Parts: sequence; C-alpha cells; structure tokens
Amino acid sequence: MSSETGGYRSQFNKPNGYGNNNSNNRNYEPRQYHGSKRRQTDEELYEAWAAVYAQIETNPDAFDIWENLIDAAVSLEGGLVKSSSKRALQLARFSFDLFLKRFPHAHRYWIRFANLEFRLGFTENAKRVFLEGVSNVASVELWKEYCEFMLMASPDSDATRAVFESAVAQVGLHFLSHSVWDKYIEFEEREQDPVRLAKLYARIVRIPLHQYARYFAKFFELAPTVPIEEIVPATVIEQFRAEFEVDKAEQEEKPKQTADESRAEEEADLSSRVADYHYQIYVTTQNQVAARWQYEAMIKRSFFHVVYLPEDELVNWRRYLYFEEVEGNEDRIITLYERAVIPTARYEEIWLRYARWLVASDLPEQARTVFQRGAYSVPIGRTELRLQFARFEESQGFPETAKEIYSSIIEALPACVEAIIGLANLKRRHESSSAAIEFLEAQCATLLEDPSNKDFISAAALLVVSLANISLYFRGGIKAARKVYQDRAVHFAQVYHFWLEYLRFEINETSFIKNAKLKREQQDIIAALYDQIKTSAGLMPVQLKDLGHIYMVHLLSSDELNSQQATQKYFQIDLDVHN
Repeated sequence: MSSETGGYRSQFNKPNGYGNNNSNNRNYEPRQYHGSKRRQTDEELYEAWAAVYAQIETNPDAFDIWENLIDAAVSLEGGLVKSSSKRALQLARFSFDLFLKRFPHAHRYWIRFANLEFRLGFTENAKRVFLEGVSNVASVELWKEYCEFMLMASPDSDATRAVFESAVAQVGLHFLSHSVWDKYIEFEEREQDPVRLAKLYARIVRIPLHQYARYFAKFFELAPTVPIEEIVPATVIEQFRAEFEVDKAEQEEKPKQTADESRAEEEADLSSRVADYHYQIYVTTQNQVAARWQYEAMIKRSFFHVVYLPEDELVNWRRYLYFEEVEGNEDRIITLYERAVIPTARYEEIWLRYARWLVASDLPEQARTVFQRGAYSVPIGRTELRLQFARFEESQGFPETAKEIYSSIIEALPACVEAIIGLANLKRRHESSSAAIEFLEAQCATLLEDPSNKDFISAAALLVVSLANISLYFRGGIKAARKVYQDRAVHFAQVYHFWLEYLRFEINETSFIKNAKLKREQQDIIAALYDQIKTSAGLMPVQLKDLGHIYMVHLLSSDELNSQQATQKYFQIDLDVHN
C-alpha cells in the first residue's frame, strides 16, 4: 500500500501520447535547464519556455509536456529567486495556473506552486494557492503542507486552529490521514493546553486510521491527567453514575460510610467504568481498521496521473465504496469517494457513482458540485457524465442549464448523437415538438454537408430515426414518420442502422392498424421496402441477410396474409438470404 506521496515522473514508463516515448513530438528536455555545461542566457530560457508552450497548444493532453512547462517556468533567468523580474514571475504563475486548471487533482503541483510563492516572499499568494488547492482536491499531503505553512507563517493561533479543523473536516477520516493529525497534535502541544490535547486524542481514537494503536497508547497515557468530563460525553457519565447507584442499591448493606468515603467510592467506580468504556472504543476502532485493511492493502496508486489505473485497482475501489455504502456512515462514504476520484479523476464511472449516491442521499447541491468537477476532469470524448449532468439539471428544474450542457457537448463533438437527441427531447418537453423537429432537421443537415465523413453520415442516420419517432407520436403520425424515412433514404444507402429502423418501423405499424384492408396495404408497403433494401441499399451481404431474417419472422407471425401466401413469400426471401 502506497501513500499519496508518490511522485509523478518516476512512477511510470509512459506510453506514446503521454510524452516519454514520443520523442518525435518534443524538442524540449528538462535536462537542458539543469546541469548543462554552458549556462543559457535569459532569452534562451524564455525561448525554451515558449517552445514548450507551443507544443501544449498542439498536444494539450501530453502530461509530460505540461510538466516540462513547469520546469521551464521555474528555471527562467537561471531559477526563480526574490530578485527575479516581474516578467519571469508572471510567466511562472501563468504556467502553474494553466497546468492546475487542466489537472486540478495533481496535488503535488499545488504544493510546488504554494511553496514557490512562499519562498519568494509572497506569503498571501502562497495561502491563496493552498486554499484553491484544497478546494479542488481532498489530498492529505496537500492539507499537511498547508497546515505546516500555517504553523510557520501565522502568529494567530485561532486562525491556525481553524485551518486544522478544516483539514480534519475534509480528510480527517482518510485511513492514511495520520500526517495531518500529527501536525494538529504538534500544534496543540506547542499551545501547551493539556485539556485541548486530550480532547483531540479523544476524537482521533474513534477513527479507523492506519496508525490507530499509536494514538490509543498516547490517549491512555493522557486520559488520567485530565478531568473525566473533558474526554467523556456528559450523557455517558450520567449513565455510569446511574448504574453505580443501581448496583449499590442491589448490594448487601455495608457499614455506614462518610460522605467523603461514599464520594471516593463513586469516583473510583466511575474511573473503572470510563476505563472499560475507552477500552471498548479501542476494540471497536481496531475492528473497523481490520475490516478496511483488505481494501487499503490493494491501493497501489492513490495520487492523480493520466496513465490508466490497473483494472484490479478499479475493482478494489468499487468494492471498497460498496463496503462503506453498506456501513452507512455518510461522512466516511464522502471521504472515500473524495479519495477515489483522485486516482480515477479521468474515469466517468466513479464520478457517476458518486453523483448518483449523492442524489439518492437527497444531497442535490453536492451532487451538482460533483457533476461539475467530474465534467471538468473527464476527457470531453467520454460523454455519459455530461449527459447525466444535463438530465440532472433538468430534473432539478433548470432546463436552460441542461441546454447549455448539451450544447457544449455538441460544440465539441458535432456527431454526438446522444447529446443532440437529448437536447431535441428537452426542446420538445419545454418548448414544442416543432422546435425539436426543427433542431433535429438542422443538425441532420449540418452532418450531411460532408458526405465523405462516415461518422457524420452514421450519426445523421440515427438523428433521422429520432426525427421519425417524434413525427410519429407528436406531429402527423405514421404518414409523417414514413415521409421522414422516404425523403432521406438517398443519403443512407450504406447505413445498416437506418434500414433496420425503417424496416422495424413499418413492421411495428401493422400491430396498430385495425382495418383489414389497411393491414393488407401495409404488407404491400413492407414488401416494397424490402425490395428497395435489396436493390437500392448498398449493404453488405451479412447485413442484407439480417434484415431478411427480420422480414421472414414477421411473415410467419402476421395474420394479414393466408398461410400459403406467407410461406411462399417466406421461401422467396429465404432463397434471397442464402443465395
């Protein structure tokens, strides 16, 4: 099991597309900034930075190039120092801002940026970077660094304690959060308030942490030195005192005691019960740690990287999340999800699961935030999260926001059928069926502008199917829907899905026709369509065979033709299919 502190460069031999092995796409090597025989001039260093930046513009997903940009930025003018020029500082900040906007879960770069600002003497800037960082990623290491920064930079104990409380509120339930708790303990020890320190330990020992035993040992050492009321809830103390009185009443009559003797006996009994109470907390925490260990032991990469996560680790996250969801502690569930989305930031699956859990838990505002964060983290080509986000916003009464989400997907991916149909249906629900039809017709026409783009043609075919369905149910019925197919068939001669849906549409209509004459006419329409598919459609033999089988099944199950007509037609198609 690894901690969050794993580095970025040293962890992987990255495949093509992430930098290390794609040497043809890079003309910058970090080593030219470190250890070169001739010290480069300032202008050469600026030119080197510009060269890396140009690579990012053409290859924005190459993580190594982004890392090179940061290396180049901090090496400007021979390495940033307090006397560096305004130009160098601005470029460095621009580089970090750009990088962290692209990869907000890369917690070590938030730390690097904040420490740079602090080293250069910009304490408030460093604090701003830390605050922005912890608002983007629930990283134990980032919070620990922020707390260390506050210990060094802030003379205000209350302000520092408030940062520690924010830290443990966000990551204190993390199984490996001992580094943050240790810093909090260090702070309270420095404040020299034994009661506060004992109370802090009393909080920690209830959490299943990797190093729980160490905290219990210190707590058992501290507990006798502070009043019981400070480390045991008042309701528990009242219960123990009541139990003492009941036990005393049930005992055989003892020699009469003085008030001091009676009070001493009661306090001794209370101390014994409190010791048992704390031991039971220890046993409970120990069991909770043991229950989680099987999942924790499987986590090998807990930090962000663009390289794919091994499948066994994804499986482990699924199992671990299911375990916590069954346990039912809301804070621990949220903490684990926040842990999981760091190494899986570019996977839709965990973001979707997190958002669904929040929706089911009646936490819509938090769900919205998770959708937003996920949509920003997941590559645009993976659309299900954004589509679900749009549906969520519509369900919450914000159709305009949903429309914006759909439109942003379509702008990036013009052939994204799910987004186009999703927006069309939203228009139908909130505007009119005519608005939906007009939108689909416009999108279909746009996709058909380039007949050589097979992806666009296939997407347009799916839009025609949706257009026909809307026309069928909301505008003109079967004749209007049939006209949609007929008018556009010329564009989709080689698109199997178009002909499949067209044939299904005509076959399905037979079940809605009651008039016998019209039923027979519908059979003629289906036969004519099948002949059109055979003669006009440019489909592959296997596709024609599939469509023929669909027609054959229909013939044997329909009652519009007599058995002889049906079987004769069946064998005619059977010959076509197997010829």
